[in-house]
Amino acid sequence: MFFTGDSSTRKRVDLGGRSSKERDRQKLLEQTRLERNRRLWQRQQNSAAITIQKCFRGRKEVEAERSRVREQFFLTYGEHCENVDRHCFAPGSDFLRQLLFFFSPQNVADFSALVEACRLLQHFVRDSGVFN
Repeated sequence: MFFTGDSSTRKRVDLGGRSSKERDRQKLLEQTRLERNRRLWQRQQNSAAITIQKCFRGRKEVEAERSRVREQFFLTYGEHCENVDRHCFAPGSDFLRQLLFFFSPQNVADFSALVEACRLLQHFVRDSGVFN
């Protein structure tokens, strides 16, 4: 310390109300709380982004699978269900399960296949004499 011209040895008292140590402690606690909240917010943002990405990827995967099943269905049963017979409506058949899996009312080919399946089902039921 440099000599200021004051010869007294009395300590100077800060009349500001708090000691500088206590003020620094409060500032540190507040800064720590803000950092913790920021990290929590960042974790929540990351978790939300991962959830959204997972959902988006899942929907894309389902659409790809529907497209694959649609293509396979039309290869197996024909564009206008010309390869469909009575056995396609049996309990163990994949015909209706596949049709209902990929069916989209906006898709004209899907709608036509559903109409034809209903027509064929009605025809097979009439022929079997179940509902006469």
